[in-house]
Amino acid sequence: MITIVPASPSEGAAIREREGFPAAACLILRDGADPAGYVCYQIEGSRLELLAVRGEDGLLLEGLVRAALNAGELEGASEAFCRGADPAALLERLGFQRKEEELSVSIRAFFSRPCRGGC
Repeated sequence: MITIVPASPSEGAAIREREGFPAAACLILRDGADPAGYVCYQIEGSRLELLAVRGEDGLLLEGLVRAALNAGELEGASEAFCRGADPAALLERLGFQRKEEELSVSIRAFFSRPCRGGC
């Protein structure tokens, strides 16, 4: 069974150290008991910044992004953005729009569209 849950304190610390984002929140995607991907993000006021999205499968990566945006919206974020090139192709495919040096999307607008993977 696939699940996406907050990283445990030790897993989160290892991910933050590996990625170089000491203040990031991390969600882990598990396939059964095995980690199969993760997303790191931080919230700055009403904006959620996606810092890293890692995993092997495109549909699972979309699930990680959706989970992070949902978590951010529950914490008061209304817009998601990314400054790095790392997940840019994925985010553009998911409907993020380029605005100068970043990709961004209204979280409400993001969730009003169907999943790109057909869910």
